[in-house]
Amino acid sequence: MYTSVNAGVIIDTDNGAAMVERVDILTERERQIAALVAAGKPNKAIAADLGISRHTVNAHLVAIFRALGVAKRQQVAEWYAVATMGEVGDAQ
Repeated sequence: MYTSVNAGVIIDTDNGAAMVERVDILTERERQIAALVAAGKPNKAIAADLGISRHTVNAHLVAIFRALGVAKRQQVAEWYAVATMGEVGDAQ
């Protein structure tokens, strides 16, 4: 479970690990991929949706994991859900 505790950081209440919350920490393409990961899409589907290779998706995921300080797709999905809360266009 993740809880936003201050500007720019999300704390994992299970183990105390911090993740960056700011959406702008990722490039636009990385944010697109994070959104698709959060939607549960596999790399093959992400590649097809974005018109890029699976290798390129993997490279972006490595960059996303590094930028966020995470190691799992589920953590990317959790970060995306928290980091995009309240953005224009989200359901209220």
